[in-house]
Amino acid sequence: MITALNNFNYSGSGLNNTIITTYMYKPLIGVSRITDTNWMPTHYDYDSFNRLKFIKDSQQNVLEAYCYNYKGQIMDCSLDVAPIYNSVAMSKTFYKTNCPSGYKAPVKFNISTGMFTSVISQEDADNKAKIYFESNGQVNANRVGYCAYWNNEKSGVFTKNNCKDGATADPVTYTIPAETLYGLASQEQADQNAQYAVNANGQAYANTNGICTFKNKMISRFFIKSNCEESAVLNEPMPYIIEAGKYTSTISQADADAKASVDLNSNGQEYVNANGSCVYKNIAINRFFLKNDCGNSGAPSAEIYYIIEPGKYTSEISQADADNQALAEGQAFANSNGTCGFKNVAKSGLFTKNDCSGFKTPEVVSYVVAAGTYTSATSQEEADYLAQQDVEANGQEYANSNGGCTP
Repeated sequence: MITALNNFNYSGSGLNNTIITTYMYKPLIGVSRITDTNWMPTHYDYDSFNRLKFIKDSQQNVLEAYCYNYKGQIMDCSLDVAPIYNSVAMSKTFYKTNCPSGYKAPVKFNISTGMFTSVISQEDADNKAKIYFESNGQVNANRVGYCAYWNNEKSGVFTKNNCKDGATADPVTYTIPAETLYGLASQEQADQNAQYAVNANGQAYANTNGICTFKNKMISRFFIKSNCEESAVLNEPMPYIIEAGKYTSTISQADADAKASVDLNSNGQEYVNANGSCVYKNIAINRFFLKNDCGNSGAPSAEIYYIIEPGKYTSEISQADADNQALAEGQAFANSNGTCGFKNVAKSGLFTKNDCSGFKTPEVVSYVVAAGTYTSATSQEEADYLAQQDVEANGQEYANSNGGCTP
């Protein structure tokens, strides 16, 4: 019955252009569906006693609900509505079947969501719609289709040309889909018509649908590194630069520039703190240095006084590093100009007194040169040699003077 009503406008009744409202009835019960002149149905549902229960719109939304009870009777009038499944929208191009050779007549046929309903399942609702769609789509094409040559797809690339100064626009493709325009003379005519439409409307389409892109202008600011030690001598301020075009906006030039400004204000100081350098200069040095390269056996003979003016050495590491560079110069000077004092180890020898008279027995005496008695600026060997020379030169004399003679 529903299909028959939907087909009514496509029948040969001669009422093709007539505005019609259709009514469907349940015998002995009442109207079940009214479809207005815009093909929008209103549904009427009845309870088990054939009393009107719900009036629903085309989407099965309840517009009115009715409850029946005796006076004083308490009853539940909540909307006990069973699930209603609405058919999906469908669209397809059908072709008139009786065009002359070389001609065709494409006609797009559409049905909206919810044109058919089911209380069984979604599949059932869609099947109802499909049956109607397939049967009436072809009928409609045969009825209203226009036999001609229809264009192939044509397109052109256009660039939006109504952007404000400073903005750029990407190319936009404008397309006339296939089977949009026709020509009676030939396929070439149909395609020319489509190409003419592309040429005529493409720029306006690009101007309406294209996007203007604004790129930020280059900006920069100088920042001073703020995380140095207190003793640092700061370098010159360091720039943080936002290159042109780093940020874009489809709103305005001001918006693109604002994004760059946010970057500059948010990250400039952090960048300089991470990439800038702190310069430290040595303090004044005026002190004694002691030669420290004499080796294990030697000892420096004397301290050397040395002066280093402040700021002679710099460091990007720390104040201590700058000062250590200055101290290293003082130590190097002491090592080059100071002297090492090598002291002898203890040396000794045994000597026999040789000036006893008669048959007296001479005493054997030890002569000792104590450690550290002799020094050398040259080497340990020289200091020890001097001590040994003392033993050999003075040992016998010491024995003769200090030894005894026994009878």
